[in-house]
Amino acid sequence: MSSENRFSGLMSGLSSSDKKAPTTAVNEVKEITEAKAKSKPQATKQVPKSKNPDYVQIGVYLPRELHQKLKIGSAITGEEMSAIAAEGIRLWLQKNAPNI
Repeated sequence: MSSENRFSGLMSGLSSSDKKAPTTAVNEVKEITEAKAKSKPQATKQVPKSKNPDYVQIGVYLPRELHQKLKIGSAITGEEMSAIAAEGIRLWLQKNAPNI
């Protein structure tokens, strides 16, 4: 059975405007995608923390269970682990060394 015969029943139920050639459909998708890209304001590129002079990298050892919970909490909230850690350190400093 040829592919033309096999799909002719499917195509018979479509209106003539739905029976576009695949290249036409691909071109339409490209046009729509390009139009959307042009209409969106260009996002400014953020400097990664590793290149940002306002950030420094530190190494800390955490108990495995605490690290797992931090990782899960980060995934659930969508907040970066470093942002969560920074907030925890800020809170600790407020409580224990408020004059710094």
